[in-house]
Amino acid sequence: MRQSERWCGSLPRVMRTVRPATGFEATVRAPALLLFGSVVAMSSLDGAPFKVPRHQEGPIRPSFNYTTYGGCHNMIVFATNEAETEVLSLYLELDRKALPSTARPLRLDLSKLVPPATLRVHLYPTGSHFMPCTDHVRGRGPIASPVDWIGRAGTVSVSAVTSTSESAEYPVTVQITGAVFEGPNGRRISAPRVLTINTVAGRLVGG
Repeated sequence: MRQSERWCGSLPRVMRTVRPATGFEATVRAPALLLFGSVVAMSSLDGAPFKVPRHQEGPIRPSFNYTTYGGCHNMIVFATNEAETEVLSLYLELDRKALPSTARPLRLDLSKLVPPATLRVHLYPTGSHFMPCTDHVRGRGPIASPVDWIGRAGTVSVSAVTSTSESAEYPVTVQITGAVFEGPNGRRISAPRVLTINTVAGRLVGG
């Protein structure tokens, strides 16, 4: 008999009454020790259920709930959720000397957007990742790759308050109406409302 078999034989109740995991929790109904990779779950000493969080991952679909906004260059604008695990970003190549104004905004059809112009929602796990318009990394550990949802339909309106200085930041407003995003495996999701970004652009990354 191998050592691992003798060890398992000494714990006859380990897998007896374990319930399947659902969502982000695993529930154990009797005294037990479970080893699933790096996940360890145990019941309390009196046999009561003991819920153990699984490895927390980022959202798998956009929530479209944003609290922080930023921008740079001419232009990149973005919005993030509170946890900074979801980033909505719009990248355009505009002429600083001929920016769209409030009186004459730039209107774009997302279905006809030509790269490198792009509208995306980046979804990250809770690990570290680069944020737009900065040379800083959020969090610690290996850099995480995002799951991207790409804007495929809807309209984008862009207007800016121009400045006489070619180096100064300037206020910009972006409104995204009727947006439809395509994610992994071609799955599509519609934004439930108009997405508005009020921020500033024009500065250099890391500036």
